[in-house]
Amino acid sequence: MYSHITWLPVLFFVGFLLSGIFFKSPAKMTISGIIFVAFLYLVAVDSTTLIGYLKGLQYELSIGSLILYFGMCCRKVNGSSENRLIIVDYTDRSLDGFRWVVLLSCLVIYPMALGVGLFDPYAIGYSSTAVVIVAFSAMTLFSASIFRLVAWWLAIALIAYLFGFGESNNLVDYLVDGFTLLSVALWLLAKVTCLVWTNLRQMANARSR
Repeated sequence: MYSHITWLPVLFFVGFLLSGIFFKSPAKMTISGIIFVAFLYLVAVDSTTLIGYLKGLQYELSIGSLILYFGMCCRKVNGSSENRLIIVDYTDRSLDGFRWVVLLSCLVIYPMALGVGLFDPYAIGYSSTAVVIVAFSAMTLFSASIFRLVAWWLAIALIAYLFGFGESNNLVDYLVDGFTLLSVALWLLAKVTCLVWTNLRQMANARSR
């Protein structure tokens, strides 16, 4: 059940965001998101649905993926204005802060879990030490608006872990997953590409004058 709870909204958010290439209306984008989810859940290849193939790669998504795509959808609908939902800040500044924290966390956790270095942060996710660290970090970061999405991410992941919503008994799996890492890595690649392209255009314009 938890795998559907995580995959369904994320797939809807992905479909919603992709439809923004063609539509500007939130209603049309919402319908597109629903159609995208239905397509992945109903269309089968060799008697296996498309969502089945995705879950074969990553059975359960993390809270990090949910928060990331939820924030991106809120940002898409509301534009560049200062947007807040209750006490959740999903402005560009807050989203970028969340992405950087997630990216750096993944770059520390995954390589070291594979044997790079003498310390394995993934192993801490099995202990009560991780609960204390995450709980303290969440309470601390709520006071900083730029990191409020990070605080919500930590708090919701901690609740899901403590109540055993997923199959994993490691807190790290509730925080990040491969899909989260891929998403923030693509964001960074797009950001760097855009920056390089902008600088090249400015240099070309300066030379042509």
